[in-house]
This record gives sequence, C-alpha cells and structure tokens, in this order.
Amino acid sequence: MRAARLGLLDGDRERLTAWTRSSTVRAGLAQRARIVLLAADGVSHTEIADRLGWRSFEEGSERRLSPRSSASMCEQE
Repeated sequence: MRAARLGLLDGDRERLTAWTRSSTVRAGLAQRARIVLLAADGVSHTEIADRLGWRSFEEGSERRLSPRSSASMCEQE
C-alpha cells in the first residue's frame, strides 16, 4: 500500500536529488534528502525504514527528522 505523497515545492526535487548524488554534502543531509524524496514518491514509512536498514521508521526518524518542511529541514545543515 502506498502512503500519501509528501508535497514538494517547485525546485525541491531537483535540489534534493542533487544532494543525494553530491560527494561534498554531509551524509546526514544526503540521507534526509533520500527520505524526503521517498516520501514524496508515496513510499510508506515501513518501506523507507527497510530501504535505510532501520528496524522501524521511528528508530531513524526520531534522530534525524523534525516536523519542518523539506526545504527548511535540509537548510539547517
């Protein structure tokens, strides 16, 4: 079952994709960008956790995510 898609603002997808491919972006930022892109594609929390090697989404998200928009979340790095 697909999850509800996370809405991205204009240009967010391109910026986040660039961060996931960059060799100069910190690993934590690149991982958060991957999470946001997966959520924007409608991937469920369970599937995101599986893809990232977490036992549960909460295991990783509590340490890495907060309830900010995708762009502002990533700009904090």
